[in-house]
Amino acid sequence: MSESDARRRQLIKALLALGMGLALPDAWPAMAGTGGKALGVAGHKVSQAAAKYRATPNGSEFCADCANFISPNACRKVQGTISPSGWCTLWQKKA
Repeated sequence: MSESDARRRQLIKALLALGMGLALPDAWPAMAGTGGKALGVAGHKVSQAAAKYRATPNGSEFCADCANFISPNACRKVQGTISPSGWCTLWQKKA
């Protein structure tokens, strides 16, 4: 292998390592199961405590009117049984 080939391989390895280093902070919340609104991606759900879920609405915001609510009593982002009249910090208005 020539010296230029060896340098090219070193450069490629360094660029790959840099790319992984830059991507890891964005991927970590989904992999770790924490990190606010990044949670719930790729099938990961957070605990009700982590989402600060409560069985009562927050003013005019309630689970049945959330984009993540799955009728009759589930959520795409939060674990466990969810009340249609509940609320959590991951609430998003239905489109």
